[in-house]
Amino acid sequence: MDTAVKVCGIALICVFAVISLKNLKDSCAVLVRLASSVVFFGLFCGMLSPFVSFVKTTMNDGGMSGYTGLLFKALGIAFLTGISSSVCRDSGEAGIAQGVETVGRAEILLLAVPLLEDLFGMAKEILTW
Repeated sequence: MDTAVKVCGIALICVFAVISLKNLKDSCAVLVRLASSVVFFGLFCGMLSPFVSFVKTTMNDGGMSGYTGLLFKALGIAFLTGISSSVCRDSGEAGIAQGVETVGRAEILLLAVPLLEDLFGMAKEILTW
């Protein structure tokens, strides 16, 4: 709860700064948006450390340690592309935002190829049993 209050306070300060700077110079407002996104992403990463430890321990205990890296890479790509596309949209560049999202989705699909190979290999073993 304490972190949520801090984030809301930072968000309100950033919104007021963006509104004030937008009237003066639009490019400064974009920089404030970008800086606030970086701050929020940093807070997000800090909050996730207990969750990351839990998932790593659980997956290692379950014999799925190879998939832990894939999971975290996919989550990282999803969050980074989401933040980047939001900044692009806020800057009035919807086309660039769509491109970032498309590349992020393609990257996640490429990450899933080894997982799909393992899955199809297990299905093939079961069917040839």
